[in-house]
Amino acid sequence: MSTELLITYGLTLGLLVIAIRNAHGIHLMKFPFLFAGVFVAFVLFQLIAIIQSGSYVYEVYRNTGVVSTTLILLTGSSIFGLAGYYLARPKVRRERPLFMPPTRRQERFLDLTSAALGIIAIIAFFMLARIGGGVRNYLLSGGFYSIYFEGLPTYLVFVIRFTYVSIVIQMWLWARTRKMYHLYLGLFFGLIPMMNVLFLFRRTEVLTLGIFYGYFIINYTRIRLGRIAAVGAIAGMMVAMRLFPLLRTEEGRNSDISDLFAQALSSRETFENTEIAGAMYRIYSTSLTQYYEYGSIFWNAFVQQFVPASLVGSATKQGLFLRQSEFEFAYFTEQLNYLSPMGFSQAFQQFGYYGMLLFGLIGIWVAKLEQSRYGTARGEIFLVLMVPALLLIVGADLSLIVSKAITFGVLVYFCVPARTGLLTKKADRAARSEARARQQESLRASQMVEGI
Repeated sequence: MSTELLITYGLTLGLLVIAIRNAHGIHLMKFPFLFAGVFVAFVLFQLIAIIQSGSYVYEVYRNTGVVSTTLILLTGSSIFGLAGYYLARPKVRRERPLFMPPTRRQERFLDLTSAALGIIAIIAFFMLARIGGGVRNYLLSGGFYSIYFEGLPTYLVFVIRFTYVSIVIQMWLWARTRKMYHLYLGLFFGLIPMMNVLFLFRRTEVLTLGIFYGYFIINYTRIRLGRIAAVGAIAGMMVAMRLFPLLRTEEGRNSDISDLFAQALSSRETFENTEIAGAMYRIYSTSLTQYYEYGSIFWNAFVQQFVPASLVGSATKQGLFLRQSEFEFAYFTEQLNYLSPMGFSQAFQQFGYYGMLLFGLIGIWVAKLEQSRYGTARGEIFLVLMVPALLLIVGADLSLIVSKAITFGVLVYFCVPARTGLLTKKADRAARSEARARQQESLRASQMVEGI
């Protein structure tokens, strides 16, 4: 057994221990379990497969030191991510938000805004499906993967994400009011992501929907999932990582399910078209050229998403982009289309080994978001929306943080009233007065005991 495989097994085992240790109750929806589980299922599972294969790609990257660099990055990213979360987590433990239902007026406003966002997202979905050859071709014949995502399709995908906000708002209303129609609306607005899972085989949507629905079910009901279910979920994500790419091809869609599972679970003969090979190529090219982008990926993502060429002109928009590595366009957009670039390799491309600190910042951010949820709808809804995006970057596109954080932040700000889920000012003053009175009464009682 090679040293690289031993290190990978050790890292996998350590993260699985952390995941299983936190795999109970409300801890299933917190950062340690989710981060460790995603790390194992989305990244380390692929790394173990490519090391065990002894393929030509692996031997090339091993001889050039890329495999060693990859192991350092993965180990450091996991340590910094968890350390950042635990250091930023408050010392006083709070189990769940205070149950404070919205007023009738707030409930109507949230229903209206979530419905508006959901309708806009549905219209955008049908427009994108039309570009992909119609709904039937888009979903059943790979029409989505024939679309060139530049210009209008890019903005349609952006608008389709509005349905995420609709889902979380309705699930929050269901959790706080227990009215079943909110649950039904939450499931209805989830039809587009569900179709992306069932017909387009988008792996990230599985985790996203799991967190959107699982957070409110686990935190606001008596349903409790144990370690067996948690381990099963991690195993399911591992299978999806191998199975879903096969189902995206015409051959895969026409194969028997038993043949697909056998192919997904068997050893691969080649790894050239996998995410982990693409991540290693990115690390190799960056190490070879010693050219680091120093965060340009985030600025370019902002320009790409929020600066429309139709308003400022194509030349002006192109002038706003910061320089990127040449191989970014020469290799990835053509050879690895629709495969995730893996955030840990992008972090190295931006800042070298210092890129591992980005995962520490993500851990800190999630810890702060978890605290902001207490007592306020805005904080809790934004937390649920952002957690999937922040968790997935270790094995997905790092630049997506920019568009999702801005989009969800703006939508939550305008669609969720500021004091939703909070006590009214009058009730807040009364609660504070009552607390002070109890404190003074307790103090007088202790003084009387001391006098006796």
